[in-house]
Amino acid sequence: MKWFVLLMFFAGLSHATSEQQLIEKYGKKRIAKFISDKTSGELTIIFNDEMRRAHMPSPEYITANTIGIDLKKIGSSANEVDSIFTKKQTEEEEKAAKEKSMLIDSENNKRLRKEVRRLAEEKERLRPKDKYDLAVAIAVNRGLEIQAENEKRIARERRHQKKYEARKKEKHQSNASVGNNPVCGISLSKVTNDLKSAYSKKYPDSYATQRMLIDGNIRSYKELCREKVNDISVRVLKKRIDKYYPNFSTIKMLYNSDMKAYKKLSNY
Repeated sequence: MKWFVLLMFFAGLSHATSEQQLIEKYGKKRIAKFISDKTSGELTIIFNDEMRRAHMPSPEYITANTIGIDLKKIGSSANEVDSIFTKKQTEEEEKAAKEKSMLIDSENNKRLRKEVRRLAEEKERLRPKDKYDLAVAIAVNRGLEIQAENEKRIARERRHQKKYEARKKEKHQSNASVGNNPVCGISLSKVTNDLKSAYSKKYPDSYATQRMLIDGNIRSYKELCREKVNDISVRVLKKRIDKYYPNFSTIKMLYNSDMKAYKKLSNY
């Protein structure tokens, strides 16, 4: 019995949703809005390695850790938010499907009434030719069935083509070179050791804070290492690394801001 209880406990843990998984599934903006509705817009953020409270902050300053802190403050959890969002999404999909079905039924009914009226008029015009009349009705119905099947087939082919193009584009992007990325030139072990050294000096005896900041910086390091770079982004990354290393959370935030501004300027 004791082993059964433990098994059920660990099974529950395996299905738990983390704050990071919540971000990947729904995005920071949606989660922040959910929390803001219950906190009058105030959220926990990390800015320059320090936790603060801010009113309607930019998603760049929100992390999985700050989301976990805010969810605890409002008496909720990542699992509960996931359930709420999933339920809402299911309801919206069911509503959309119902509306679409009603629209299709309405269009089909209009088409059917029109066809029935046409057949009635045709039958009236060809009343003496009953056998011919029946053959015409059967041929028309068969033609409508064939047309409907063709439309379904074309729709399926278009969906498959879109999926194929999306997979092809994703594969092409994944094959892009990241060899020139200066972030990847710094090993993960070196980054981890440098972060431990920096935060142990800055936050002595605050081990939870050290762990939270180290985890956040390592996530930012890995995300930056996966960036597809060009000459411009390499220069921006090197400049930020030289100034803010090993604080990759700050490096990532400033890099994203710089590249966003660069793209806007390129469109002028």
